[in-house]
Amino acid sequence: MNIKILQHNEFSLFAVYVLEDFLSEQENLLVTEEVKKCIQEDNLLTNKTNVHAEMTSWQSALKRENLEFFFKKVADMVMIIYKMREPNPNRAQELTFFDSWAMKHNKNDYTRNHIHGSTMFSGSYNCLVPSSDQFMFFPDFTDNVQMKSNQLIFFHGLAKHSVNKNSSHNPRYSLAFNMEIDS
Repeated sequence: MNIKILQHNEFSLFAVYVLEDFLSEQENLLVTEEVKKCIQEDNLLTNKTNVHAEMTSWQSALKRENLEFFFKKVADMVMIIYKMREPNPNRAQELTFFDSWAMKHNKNDYTRNHIHGSTMFSGSYNCLVPSSDQFMFFPDFTDNVQMKSNQLIFFHGLAKHSVNKNSSHNPRYSLAFNMEIDS
């Protein structure tokens, strides 16, 4: 696993964390299949949000038993990074996912610039990215992240972000989420 960090300074928790090769190949295939099923069964928010693509309801992915291992792995990684950067790392804390949704970006689908609100962490897991010209742009950091398959990106919920159009004829599959840390 490789990690990259976009940040304003080395002390800030307000940063963008990019973890490549986050899951094993087999785990990524399982998550991708669950995301596809999720979208087939629930595409309630398609083109009704900042996501101009097929999208499930906000709680849809959290209800999938086959994704429990994924959310546990994300939570463990987020807590490790958080505790390494937090001034009081030994304090008892718990991370809670309060929503998660699946997306399928077909050709020319995109996500407009937006925020997720004041949640401690928001994120996106890119299951399957069909081309190398897919980027998540973070204007507050004046930087972008080249999206890749099997890549976890997480950031503070107030970090503005957008995703450019999918230029490929093949769909891009991803899973987004919001988390909060309770002390």
